[in-house]
Order: sequence, then C-alpha cells, then structure tokens
Amino acid sequence: MKIPEGILDIVDSCLLMSFVEDQTQVVENNIKECLVMFAKIGIACSEEFPNQRMLTKDVKVKLLEIKQKLSC
Repeated sequence: MKIPEGILDIVDSCLLMSFVEDQTQVVENNIKECLVMFAKIGIACSEEFPNQRMLTKDVKVKLLEIKQKLSC
C-alpha cells in the first residue's frame, strides 16, 4: 500500500493551510501520520462486505487518537 508516500497528493491543500506557519519537521511528520491514519480508516470502512468493515467503536477510538495527536 502506497498511502504514506502519496498522502499529500490526495489531500486538499486547504486542510494544511493552518499548519503552514509551523513547518517544523516534527509537525509535518505528525500531520502526515494523522492523514495516513485517517485514510486507513476510510479504506477500512469501505470494504466490500459489511462484516469486513471496521467497527464503529474502533473508528471512534482511532479518530480520538488522531485528535490527540493533532492537539499537541
């Protein structure tokens, strides 16, 4: 899966505008990691068969994890 390498190519650049002022490598890597996590959630929720999809409770846990990473 090539999500990490191309994640910035598929994300709307407007989502990144608030982070432009703080362009440290740590912040940039953190944002990229969160975008990858978010994309993986989307893929997991889009499985063809419902029994293969990520459970809602697991989605909630992952989204809260992303929220925590971005609020640092």
